[in-house]
Amino acid sequence: MDTMNGKSIRRTAVAVLGFTLWCAVARTVEPVVPDGSPPLFTYSLSKSSIASGEPITLDISWGDRESEINYSVTCTFMSRYSSCATSLELLDSSMKPAGVRRHVVVMPSSQAICIFPRKESISGGVVRIPVHLFVSTDVPEGAYYVRLSALEIGVVDKKSNQRTWPVLRSAPLPLEVHKSGPGEVAAIYAALLKKGLAERKEHYRGWICDDWRDYPTALHMVLWASGPSAVKTQIDALYDNDTHRFCFWTRFTVHAYQNILEYGTIEDIRRLAAIADSPEFLQGTDSNGYDSNLVWLFQELKKKGNPELLTLIEPT
Repeated sequence: MDTMNGKSIRRTAVAVLGFTLWCAVARTVEPVVPDGSPPLFTYSLSKSSIASGEPITLDISWGDRESEINYSVTCTFMSRYSSCATSLELLDSSMKPAGVRRHVVVMPSSQAICIFPRKESISGGVVRIPVHLFVSTDVPEGAYYVRLSALEIGVVDKKSNQRTWPVLRSAPLPLEVHKSGPGEVAAIYAALLKKGLAERKEHYRGWICDDWRDYPTALHMVLWASGPSAVKTQIDALYDNDTHRFCFWTRFTVHAYQNILEYGTIEDIRRLAAIADSPEFLQGTDSNGYDSNLVWLFQELKKKGNPELLTLIEPT
């Protein structure tokens, strides 16, 4: 009996010790900013009803926090130092995955992290994530949900104390999808490009090598889009025929070239081949007249072995 009591006491002691250690670890990793109150993030979609294939964003926002703490906010979308990779899902009415998952060729460092400095973070901010960067919205009409299933967000206070939320999740956000009419989605992209170029011209504050903050959301939605309806507008955005110069640095446009590779038509490639034949491009200098992404695109197109494509992109 005494032996049994001794074993029971030891088991209880081990259980208590394990629970105590678990609590200590839990407190250590608990994502709490120094004032004891984590920043309140809210989630929403830029639109709750769209045409099939239409681009939208999932928006993460936070309000005025100046009364509680001074801090900056960092959103990590991809990092070699983080085990968390951003994941965003499109789900059908039965909560099963829908839409074609996108596998981007590369996530440039200029898009891996978005940092909101102290001034902007205190007054509130918003990160608008293009859904097309992760999954296509080209799905049959019906009821769907968009869910952010992983995103790392860090908060740094005025004393440089840092707290990190390794996996930030959102509740499923409802999305109604209706059948798109002829040219409807293409017209939406054209309008977004016009809006984005106007906003860039009016509010450009200087280049800081952060694609999330260097360019308006409308340009993200065009150049990071997936699907055939985006291709023509993406090519329109890439190159200025009047100045014979490319409009953006290569890191910002990598996703557009991947989309053109997947969905571009012969006529689309013909337009790009004409750009590559221009004197400015043929100089081969690292300037606005040359784009290494276009060279990559032609190399990938050659692998397809399409004779009609080869006549367009191979030197004569």
